[in-house]
Amino acid sequence: MASTIRFAHRGAPVHPVAGNTLAAFEAALRAGAEGIESDVRLTADGVPVLVHGAGPAGSRPLRSVSRHALPPEILALADVWERLGNEFELSLDMSDPAAAEAVVALASHYNALPRLWLTYWRLPAMIAWRRRWPDLKLVYATLFGFPDPVLRRTTARLAAAGIDAINLHQRIIGRNSAATVHAGGLKLFAWGLRRHTDVARLAALGADAVFVDEIGSDLA
Repeated sequence: MASTIRFAHRGAPVHPVAGNTLAAFEAALRAGAEGIESDVRLTADGVPVLVHGAGPAGSRPLRSVSRHALPPEILALADVWERLGNEFELSLDMSDPAAAEAVVALASHYNALPRLWLTYWRLPAMIAWRRRWPDLKLVYATLFGFPDPVLRRTTARLAAAGIDAINLHQRIIGRNSAATVHAGGLKLFAWGLRRHTDVARLAALGADAVFVDEIGSDLA
């Protein structure tokens, strides 16, 4: 268990606290989560903000809205490191891949790059990121399950591209998945966990990190 990174998905918020907020992230870290997770997008003036989906701009793309025009509850990425420090893992789903440069610049400014994980599903963009930032941690996410031979070939292809981890839905991770991924030189991440009680099962299957929607009081 101790070696499995537990990411609080959007802070694993508990009502009435909203997700992707400092309150949710602070509560998750106090409960013992090693990391927090969010989705990042870029505003019109180049500010990375933490939102899920298209964001709160209605019919307007978020990239057409300046930071100051967004509701105050929308969190800027810089606010996370400014308020919470950098002693935790941070996983960012790159909903807007154009945000990568600004994200990496901020992480470097706050000395948080060693604990930053960027998750995406388009390999060409990730290869470009690897070439530009050799030390960046990259996680390839997929909705699909793979038989062991296909997972082995996929892992080899990702390793050749410089990817650090593959992120699979927890329901498609079998007893041989971790061994296959680890043999190819990658880490195995698991997403889609609803309860903190699911963490022990995925850790027993060899997952190196999990994304969980609930942080229990016994997590620490």
